[in-house]
Amino acid sequence: MRGPGAREGENPALRIIFFRICHLLARCIEPIFIFDGPGHPLFKRGMNVKSGKPHWMEQYIEGFLEDFGCPFYRVAYNFVPFLCSSLTMMYFLRLRERLRLNWPS
Repeated sequence: MRGPGAREGENPALRIIFFRICHLLARCIEPIFIFDGPGHPLFKRGMNVKSGKPHWMEQYIEGFLEDFGCPFYRVAYNFVPFLCSSLTMMYFLRLRERLRLNWPS
């Protein structure tokens, strides 16, 4: 006899992330993942964060992202706001160029 959660498989958290990536890509949304790099804080949201080894799911998620061709970055903690603002600016520049090319004359 199986329990009520037996259908979810061995790693339901990985399954959820996999299908969320599929869902975004099916709607032509390119997800960008940013992972903690060196120098991240030891406490986040009041909880102790293990700094010696990466989370067990990171390897699998990076594999998903490489297979789907999605960009991901591993950056230092103090570099994240700069990276996010740079990626946002690049997105708007690409969007502006795309609109200019497709704009009727």
